Amino acid sequence: NLSRALTQSFKVSNDRKRYCNLSIGRVQGPTLAFVVDREMEITRHVSEPYWNISGEFEKNGHIIKVHYYQQKISTLSEATSIVNACTNEDGKITGIENQKVTFKAPTPFNLGDLQKEAYRVFKFSPSYTLTIAEKLYIGALISYPRTSSQKLPTSINYKKIISGLSKILFLVGSSNNESTGRSGIYITLAKSLLARDNLSPNEGSKTDPAHPAIYPTGEKPKGKLNAVEVKLFDLIIRRFLATFGDPVISGHTTVTILVKDNYVFRADGKKMLYEGWMYFYKPYHNRSDIETDLPEIHEGDILRNVVVRMDERFTQPPPRFNQASLLEEMEKEKIGTKATRSEVINTLFKRNYISSTSTHQRKNNGIGGIEATGVGFAIIQSMRKYIPSIVSTELTRSMEEQLEHIESGKAKSSLVVGYAINKIKEAVVPFKEKETEIGRQITDAVISTQNKHQQRVLGNCPMCSKGVLKIIRSSVTKKRFAGCSNYSSGGCKAIAPLPQKGSIETMDKTCDLCRWPVVKTVFAGQAKHHWEFCINRQCPSKKGQR
Repeated sequence: NLSRALTQSFKVSNDRKRYCNLSIGRVQGPTLAFVVDREMEITRHVSEPYWNISGEFEKNGHIIKVHYYQQKISTLSEATSIVNACTNEDGKITGIENQKVTFKAPTPFNLGDLQKEAYRVFKFSPSYTLTIAEKLYIGALISYPRTSSQKLPTSINYKKIISGLSKILFLVGSSNNESTGRSGIYITLAKSLLARDNLSPNEGSKTDPAHPAIYPTGEKPKGKLNAVEVKLFDLIIRRFLATFGDPVISGHTTVTILVKDNYVFRADGKKMLYEGWMYFYKPYHNRSDIETDLPEIHEGDILRNVVVRMDERFTQPPPRFNQASLLEEMEKEKIGTKATRSEVINTLFKRNYISSTSTHQRKNNGIGGIEATGVGFAIIQSMRKYIPSIVSTELTRSMEEQLEHIESGKAKSSLVVGYAINKIKEAVVPFKEKETEIGRQITDAVISTQNKHQQRVLGNCPMCSKGVLKIIRSSVTKKRFAGCSNYSSGGCKAIAPLPQKGSIETMDKTCDLCRWPVVKTVFAGQAKHHWEFCINRQCPSKKGQR
C-alpha cells in the first residue's frame, strides 16, 4: 500500500538507516494538505496597518462605549484628524433602533457536533471525546455515538428518558439510590419539560440510516464515573434537554451619536428578553455574548465626551486550524467518515506531520492551533508532484460517496472495490518509479523534525504559564527530571520525574486531563517500541498508580 511504499522510499534514501514509520492515504493526504495550505496562506500574508477609533461617552453617571462608524481607517493622518476634531466634543443621540433577534434551540448531537462542542468547552481532542463517549455507551448511559444523525425519533420515548434523567441524584462520588431522599440534579429541568403537552426537539438536517442522534438513555450510572466522563455525560444530557427548549429572544439596540454634526459614532446594546433553551444549557453557553447593557437614553439626549482614542492594528492572516475546526473542514469537504476523522487527525500528530503551536502562537491564533512540520510539508510537496490524486479532495469524496452507495444499496460492493483497486494502482505505479526521488525529498525533513523532538524543552509550564518545562540533571544524584525554567526568576516549583533510561522526545501535545506535556521515551535499538506518557505525577489518569 501507499504507506508501506512511502516508508520504503525513506529507507532506500536514508544513509543513516534511521527508522521512521510514515503513512499516507486518501483521507490523511487531503487532511494534511488542509493544514499545509493554511500554513502557506499564513506565511504569504503581509500585514497592513489600519486604525480603529473608539471612545466613551457618559450619561447620568453611566459610561457608554462607542465606536466610529467606519471600522477600519487606512491612513494615520485621517484617523488623527478625526480624533483631534472629536476630542472634548459632546455627542448628540440622533437615532435609536431596536429589534428582536431569536436564536433557535441547538440541534441534537451527532458525533462530529459532540467532538467540536467538547473541544470548545473542555478542550478535549476529538479522538479523546470518542473514547469517553464509547465508555458511556458501554455503560448504557448514552446511545451509540458513531452517528451522523441530527434526528431524534419519537420511538425513543422522550418523556421516559426525561423522567429517568430526573431521578439521577449524583454523577460522581455518591450513590444513586432513591432511598437517600435527595432530589435529582436534573429534576427542575426535567419537570419544566414534562409539564408540556407536546415535546418536539429542534432537529438538524443530517441523517444516518443506521442510528439516531446521540441522546442519554435515562439510565442512572451503576458505578462511579470519573471526572471526564461526568463532564461529557452532563454535556450530552443538557444538550438533549436544550433541544426541546423554546427559542432565546434577545433585544438588540443600535444608538447613533453625532459629534460636531459631522462625525458618526455608534453604541450597541443587547439584552436577553427570554431565556428559552439557555435555561437548560447554562453551563455551556456564554450569556455575555447575548447581553451588553445600555443606560436609559432617548433620541436628542446630549452625551458628555469622556475620551476618544485611536488604536493601530494590523490585518491578520487566517487562523490556524485547531482540532475542532480541522474536523469541521473534513466534514465540509466530505473527507473520511464520522468514525475515522478524529483518528486520522490523531495519526497525523503521531507521524509528526503536524504539531501544536507554541504558547505565543496560541495567544495570537487561538488555543490549540495546529501547524505543519517540515515532514508534513515535504510529504505534501512530494505527493503533489508525483501523485496529486492522493492529496486531492476529489478522489476521497468520490470514494466516500461510493461507500455510501453500498450502505444504501445503490451500488454493488464488487464494483466499488474494483474501482478502488484501479485508483490505488494508478497511484502506486508512478510512486514506485519515483521512489528514490520521493525518499530523497522527505529524508532531510524527517531527520530535522526528529532532531527537533529530541530537544531538552518538553513544553510550556502549566503551573506558572510563563516558563517552559525542560530536562534538568541533578548535580547531586545525577538523575534527570523535568523542572520549570521560571524557577530561579519566578519561583515556580513545577517538577516531574522522568525515566532514567532511554531517549526522551517531545510530542508537541499536552495531556487532555491536566494540560502537562506528553512525552515519548524510546530505548536504544527499539525504535518501533516506545512509551508515551504524561509527565505529571499527580495527573488524574494515574490515580491508583501512585
